[in-house]
Parts: sequence; C-alpha cells; structure tokens
Amino acid sequence: MTDMGNTTMEQRGISDDIADLHHQILYPSVRVRATKALGSGTVLYCKPEDMATYPDEYETLVLTNHHVIADLIEVKEDWDSTRQVKRFREFRTNAIVEFMEYKHQSRVVSKNGKEAKIVAWDDKLDLALLRLETVAHFNYVARLASKERFDRGVYAFDWVYCVGAALGEDPVITRGQLAGFARQIEGEPYTLSTAPSIFGNSGGSVYLEETREFIGVPARIAVTGFSSAVTHLSYSIPVTTVYKFLEEKDFQYVYDDSFTSKQCAATREAKRKASEKRFDGPVDPNDPLQQIDTPDNPYIDDEGVKD
Repeated sequence: MTDMGNTTMEQRGISDDIADLHHQILYPSVRVRATKALGSGTVLYCKPEDMATYPDEYETLVLTNHHVIADLIEVKEDWDSTRQVKRFREFRTNAIVEFMEYKHQSRVVSKNGKEAKIVAWDDKLDLALLRLETVAHFNYVARLASKERFDRGVYAFDWVYCVGAALGEDPVITRGQLAGFARQIEGEPYTLSTAPSIFGNSGGSVYLEETREFIGVPARIAVTGFSSAVTHLSYSIPVTTVYKFLEEKDFQYVYDDSFTSKQCAATREAKRKASEKRFDGPVDPNDPLQQIDTPDNPYIDDEGVKD
C-alpha cells in the first residue's frame, strides 16, 4: 500500500484469468445501433480479404439479431416493365457498430462508431451478419464452440457468461447456469440460462465459462404478468443455429478455413444470377445454377429480387 496524505491506495494487478476473460469475452462485444433500435453484437471474424494482394486490409464481420437491425431493411413491391412482372426490391441502410476503447483493462474511455453493411439476414432464425466498411484490424474475435462441442459437451448446470449492451449500457457481463435446451419458439430451438439478460442484450453473446467459447446469441427474455421482464430467465439462439445461418448464407469461411471469402462471394453471386435468371424464361432442369433457387428454397439477392 502507498500513503498519499490521508489517503491509502491499494493497487492490485490483474490476474491472468481475469485478463483472459477480458480478451476472449468482453472485448469482442460491441453495441449495434439502427434507426429505431439499439442492441448488441459480437465480432466473429477479422482477417485479410485478399492476403496475397492486400494483406493490410481486413474484412470484419459482426453477428447480431435480425430484430435489432430490422428497421434498416425495407422491401418494396414494384413493376418490372422489361420482364412484365411484379417484383420485390430490398433496400438496406447501414448500421452503426460501436467499439469500446478501454483503459486499465475494464474502464471504457471512448466509443468508436463504424458503419457496417448488412450482408446477410434471416428473420425466421432472427440472425443478421454485418460487415464493417472499415478495413482496419480488430484484435479480439469470439471463438465459436463447435457443433459437436455444443451437442455432446455442454450440459445443464454449466456456468455461462452473458455479455451485451443491456439497457443500452456499455457491455455488461452477467453470470448464470444453463437451465434448458431445445426450447421451441416459433419452430426454432432456443437455450435457456439463468444469466440475467434484459432489453439491449439482444444480439450479444453467451459464453461457456470453462472454455470461453461462444455458444449462443441472447435473443429473448421471459415475461410475466403485465409484460414484466423475468431477467433471470433468458433465451439464446444456440451456436448450432448460427452455423446453420452461416452455411445457408454462404459465409462458411467464418468458421472453416477450407473456404475463402472470395469463394463464398462467388457462390453468393452465382445464386444472385440464378435468381435473376428465373424471370427470363423457363427453368432449364440441366442448369445447376437455375436449381439453386427453387420455391422450396427462395433466395433474396443483394438487389432485392424475391420470388
């Protein structure tokens, strides 16, 4: 201890364990702002898009809930005079992703807002993926638990951390236990935990305490009576659904190094062209690109054409 007049100040260094929690759980957490909503997000990916040509230009992806950024997506119906058909066009407005700068590990001293393009979304799964417009490098990225880990290595009573911009605050950390699995909400599985969660946590993250792996996205809270929030019972989208979302939207490179950003972008472009081609004439059953977009598997491309 050090005497400073009548003040006694005790300094305590940060332990390796607490420092690791900061790096793997707190720092990948961001705040997401839309026009009418505010929620949370998690940095899932930050690597050079083209290592050979532009090694210093990074692609950064942030995962959040669809309902956090839903007001930034507008679908309009109009008439295509060339093809003589009705069509739906989709218009997306950029979100703002706020990164926190810390001093003394835990004290937020500033917030830096970065514009982010909505590159994928699914309202049924309630997930959205944002790509930062900046090419700067960000040091802290969440580690996704594998599907096998979640299915066969996560149990009730396991301790978890929930992180998010609760009530619009800077990232808040709460702790609880896993309490239930595969709760069906609107036909999709959710995981129940006792880590307190409240409005603003949506789009954030749930981490397994033992391994610091990302296992879910807080998306809903329990309510009772006159819509009173039960903050100690919260529902999160499991990481298995996150994998499903990334696969369906062709962003496998986020979790699988055998894919590249360019390869996945090419696949998405092929699907976009196939979607447009459906309006030009009969579908050719021998053309695999035309088979990508079917009535059972509709695809919305970047220009917003929807069947």
